[in-house]
Amino acid sequence: APAASISLDGRPLAILPPEERAVGYVPQGLGLLPHRTVLGNVVYPLEIRSRPDARARVQPLLKDLGLDGLKDRYPRTLSGGERQRVAMARALAAEPRWLLWDEPYAGLDLEARDELLDLLGSTLETPPLPTVIVAHEPAVAFSLGRQFLLLQAGRQRFQGSLEELR
Repeated sequence: APAASISLDGRPLAILPPEERAVGYVPQGLGLLPHRTVLGNVVYPLEIRSRPDARARVQPLLKDLGLDGLKDRYPRTLSGGERQRVAMARALAAEPRWLLWDEPYAGLDLEARDELLDLLGSTLETPPLPTVIVAHEPAVAFSLGRQFLLLQAGRQRFQGSLEELR
């Protein structure tokens, strides 16, 4: 079988330089840089793109995600929900056209899950940001998505809305 590939605007994503991919990514382990503060983690994608206005550009994002009071703290001093929000802010900082989020609820308690769900809804809908969420628990996917792609053993089993799935 041919290898799978992902294209963005008809161009294979794998051959695009990172700054042209326009995809924000929140890995399951969050990938926060432990030696950088919240602010340092969030501005990082802009710094590697040599954006001189990086710190000013992320201030509204920090405020929207409830991180402005935490910007001088380090990841190890944050709760799981706060670390999730930092990872989300970092993924959104470069204004991606797509967001890929691997297991958004991993390691969160029920209260933090509910807070993240509310935050995701408001942050990703205005303006709309197409988001691909990888979730092993169907309930997680159903709480966050509108359109679903169900894969089993690497093969597509279903694509459509929750209503169509029922």
